[in-house]
Amino acid sequence: MRMARETAANLFSSDGKIPVTILALDADCAIVALAAAPPAGSIAILVRNRVRIFCTVGWTAGSEIGLMFDDRLDGPTMEEFAGGAPLLAPSYEAA
Repeated sequence: MRMARETAANLFSSDGKIPVTILALDADCAIVALAAAPPAGSIAILVRNRVRIFCTVGWTAGSEIGLMFDDRLDGPTMEEFAGGAPLLAPSYEAA
């Protein structure tokens, strides 16, 4: 799901604490923007509103990375993580 507005969080990796902007969030993955991306395959923890999500950096593309969550998020955890930030319904474009 795309975030309806930019949502700040922190990513903790072997590089330390990195501020990120969440661009999209789903039950098993997220896309975030950040200044300096850890390499693909890095283990990380995405943190927002006291929710910690253990994940792996699946891909990097410039200032954006894809995070693959270790465990699928349930609805209440996603809502708490979003902390009132509106989530948009997924949209699909025809290929």
